[in-house]
Amino acid sequence: MAGRVLFAAGGTMGHIGPAISVAELLLERNPALDIEFVGTKSGLERTLVSKFRWRYIAKAPLPRAVSISSLIFPFKFALALLQSLPLVRKSQVVVGFGGYVATPIYIAAKILGRPIIIHEANALAGFANRLGRRWAKSVFVNFDSLGASWNAETIGIPLRKGIIELASRSHQSSRSDTKRVGKNRRILVLGGSTGSASINRAVWNSLGALVDHCTIRHSVGIGNRGHNLPQDPNYRAEEFIEEMASAYEEADLVIARAGAVTCAEIRELGKRAILIPLGHGNGEQTLNARELVESGNAIAVSDGAFSGEWLQENLERALSLSPTLPSRPLLDASEIMATRIEKILRESSRS
Repeated sequence: MAGRVLFAAGGTMGHIGPAISVAELLLERNPALDIEFVGTKSGLERTLVSKFRWRYIAKAPLPRAVSISSLIFPFKFALALLQSLPLVRKSQVVVGFGGYVATPIYIAAKILGRPIIIHEANALAGFANRLGRRWAKSVFVNFDSLGASWNAETIGIPLRKGIIELASRSHQSSRSDTKRVGKNRRILVLGGSTGSASINRAVWNSLGALVDHCTIRHSVGIGNRGHNLPQDPNYRAEEFIEEMASAYEEADLVIARAGAVTCAEIRELGKRAILIPLGHGNGEQTLNARELVESGNAIAVSDGAFSGEWLQENLERALSLSPTLPSRPLLDASEIMATRIEKILRESSRS
């Protein structure tokens, strides 16, 4: 199958990762496809090593309050839209995952009459996808609650192959985490691709007590490994963990933000977790964490309350959680989205 697909997915790995999972499967099934990504030069995509070609448009975040930046917003957005139009014009399908880059791309697709496919990963959608879904041919979501209110298809999140394979094995055996004891217990700490200063600080401040009870693998974020990190044989610091499936498989407890992808991975793998929602944006991370807290897989704590002292006081409670696997696994998101994109490409080639 030939054709050109444009993915709008910049800013963070929460947008980029699922988009790449779909694009890789799509290309594997249709090697003749021309797949292009669009982001901004201030996002993580600028330094990302990828097999796909990236284009960049101006970043034009919607102002949340009246300020100097709000006065220049119309000009920035007009530039982003003008840069989006030629990218969309060359494409048969636009696939968006939200974020700053998606809004001008969606508007350009509406102007040019290009079909739009949207995926919303969070329990509470951002502005771009709330706008784009009005014009979308297909809308996919991660949470049933949003699917019901949007009349959209709940498919989960396009996850990495390794995570899907690990989750499939867990579901086939109907086994979630087993409990280790003593120092055999393993904690996985995730702060995101750029790291989390507050999570890092809390772990480092309590490390002396923690390593007496468990082994810790800590993703500290790019650029943070050179800092004055604690040295202990039971503590391993890494800037970024490439093989996340093996890291999850080894972990008895995950300490992380409540980003949509992380929450989906924890849900599908039946892991126990301490979640520290980041209080930015619309408060979507707090809602993302709610499902895992209600299922008994996680404890949630606010960023302000999370500290080394809190971690020491609540570690055993978290390790005592009895996580469960979801009754309805959501592991086919990439397949579902790729199939829908292929269908639209076939329709456009006949018209």
